[in-house]
Amino acid sequence: MRKGEGLRNGKDFDGKTIGVNDTRGLQWMYARGWVKATRGDPDTVTYRAVPFPQMIDALKSKQVDGAIPSEPFLSASRSDPALEIIANPAARCSPRAASPRGS
Repeated sequence: MRKGEGLRNGKDFDGKTIGVNDTRGLQWMYARGWVKATRGDPDTVTYRAVPFPQMIDALKSKQVDGAIPSEPFLSASRSDPALEIIANPAARCSPRAASPRGS
């Protein structure tokens, strides 16, 4: 997300938009699960389909309020001073999926 926006948990994303690569794909499921697990209502969030290569630009240009990029775009976002990572939805929703060996 953009630094300084004050979005820290799912409750903060109620009524906001999260960029996912597919509106019925894995990132979408993780986004919904993370919002719900962190006190938000996933049905009040808009999930916008954004191709992985465009996610960071969509975030920086305020087309989305949060995004779930994949590598190598996630690493690129880590080095951008205008952005910050607030969560790992995959780890929160499915710890096995986020582990290096799936165990």
